[in-house]
Amino acid sequence: MKKPIILAAAALLIIYGTGCSAFWNGKMSEAAVREGGEAYRRSNYAAAARHFTNGIALDPDNAKAYIGRGEAYARLGRNKEAAEDIRKFLKYAPYDKAARKLLSDIGASNR
Repeated sequence: MKKPIILAAAALLIIYGTGCSAFWNGKMSEAAVREGGEAYRRSNYAAAARHFTNGIALDPDNAKAYIGRGEAYARLGRNKEAAEDIRKFLKYAPYDKAARKLLSDIGASNR
């Protein structure tokens, strides 16, 4: 009789633990994006790129991290990487005019 209860409790812990982990990673990713934004505003683009990279590692679906890192890479002259990140961002926000303009500007600077 106790065995099914223990198995059910273990299953709930696994499910709850997985949900908490995803929730926690999302919160940590947002914190990394905020830190990246602060570094970007201080014109510390290398640090900003590192923070945004941490945000992506924690939550690969964090669109803000991709556009932030793309903008930081563009400021660092790493246009190929910038374009890749901006394209990833555009998968989440296909009609974002500012991102499309930045992508166009990066493409023009590579010619």
